[in-house]
Amino acid sequence: MAFLEAVVSGRLGRYEESRTRFEACARAHAELGDVPAQVRCLGGVVWSLVMLGRQGESLEVAETAYELQRGDAGATGERVGEALYRVVQALLFLGRHEEALARCAELDSLTSETTSPYELGRRAATKGVVFLRIGEFDRAVATLTDSVGWLEQAGTWSDVASAQKWLGEALERAGDVAGARRRWTEALATFEHHQHPFADQVRAQLAALPGN
Repeated sequence: MAFLEAVVSGRLGRYEESRTRFEACARAHAELGDVPAQVRCLGGVVWSLVMLGRQGESLEVAETAYELQRGDAGATGERVGEALYRVVQALLFLGRHEEALARCAELDSLTSETTSPYELGRRAATKGVVFLRIGEFDRAVATLTDSVGWLEQAGTWSDVASAQKWLGEALERAGDVAGARRRWTEALATFEHHQHPFADQVRAQLAALPGN
């Protein structure tokens, strides 16, 4: 119940309240010795801190959660990989792209056996954004194209639209204006339908394309 209350607070945009609830949830599970549940709650803390703009703190919490999960004798590679995924995300938000890419390689080795389209798509989206940020646009396009394909099989509308948004940016930077327009148009339709705040950003990106 406490975890769900924290999630609801976050969905309502009450990020400080969400952070506090997730932290309380993590403490409760720590007292019970339930590492997977503690790490899941710390993941919520990471997300709340990102939404609050406290990126440095989010990385510290993500690293703590990763070390906890890695030290759990019963942890699977997938669980450790999930904790590491949050570290990669935090590094991205801080603009530490080379470090994020190195941790992506570590993540690949931990989760090499996964066949889940959702996990494959989410991992590819993260790696594609890293490639985009370090200027490897062709690799970004290829990786994000894979991500969209996997997430269309198993992701939520926000997963797919977000990957399309990043793919549009990669295509635009790689010189494929028509491809960027197509992907951004698809993403914009989804964001507008769900009244997502990314709609304004994608609309502005479309408007800035040559020929508009």
